[in-house]
Amino acid sequence: MNPKEQTPELSTRITARTVWLFALLAWTGLALFHYISFYFQHVNRGHPFLWLTTLAEFLVNYYVWVPIAAFVVWLGRKIPMSKQKWQRWTLVHVAACLAIATAHVAIITTMLQLAKPEVYVGATNREVYFDILFQLLHLEYLLYFGVLGLSYAIAFYEKRADQQGSPFLSRLAIKQEGKTVLLNTAKIDWLEAADNYVSIHCGAESFLLREKMHTLEKKLDPSRFCRVHRSFIVNVLRIEELRRTGSGEYQVILQGATCLPVSRRRKQAVQDRLEEISLRHNT
Repeated sequence: MNPKEQTPELSTRITARTVWLFALLAWTGLALFHYISFYFQHVNRGHPFLWLTTLAEFLVNYYVWVPIAAFVVWLGRKIPMSKQKWQRWTLVHVAACLAIATAHVAIITTMLQLAKPEVYVGATNREVYFDILFQLLHLEYLLYFGVLGLSYAIAFYEKRADQQGSPFLSRLAIKQEGKTVLLNTAKIDWLEAADNYVSIHCGAESFLLREKMHTLEKKLDPSRFCRVHRSFIVNVLRIEELRRTGSGEYQVILQGATCLPVSRRRKQAVQDRLEEISLRHNT
């Protein structure tokens, strides 16, 4: 694809990845700082310092939050914040954080006892567990809602950038089996009218959107999508060939060998679009 044709969503997606990368690097820096300070505390007190076991403990304790953060982001999208359902949102996320904290502290307790069993000499596993839980529970909640807030901030920024960058849709919200799928319009190969619905085809997948074809056509970027027939709209970047059949009719051949009819009155417009794309790519 020509760089000039990239959608605003691509730049926001790169920005989101950059933010998460920065967060991961900051998290790594915090773990390194904690590890070094822990080392000097042991040295100053004259305690033996076990490099490998302590490093393993720190890696597990810190980086177990990487998959946890991915789960928090997923749950935040699955159960988004809203004024109407704020009580359900609060209950779910507070309970989820407590469950995560419980499991994480169990991992920390196990690693601590394996790495430095002398720290809790004479204490039972239960006493060690609850001691650590009371020490870290507030930090677990801070981390949980910090990650959740960061994910919401990035999603808000992406949505705002999409709205400001183009008057056309970059995503389609499609309700499917009790959930809403956000479909990137750049991934669409072609669309087909089906009465009051539009069948959207993306590779091997297809989605059904309750909307009239002519209404949806106005919301799609005309530099990317072209009406080739009363019943079909295609992503022009997916067209490989405009072909004339033996009967004098025209067809477009898309990537993946999909063949769609082209109406006579739209044939010239399709040909013009293909020539325009060819010129843009060659300049």
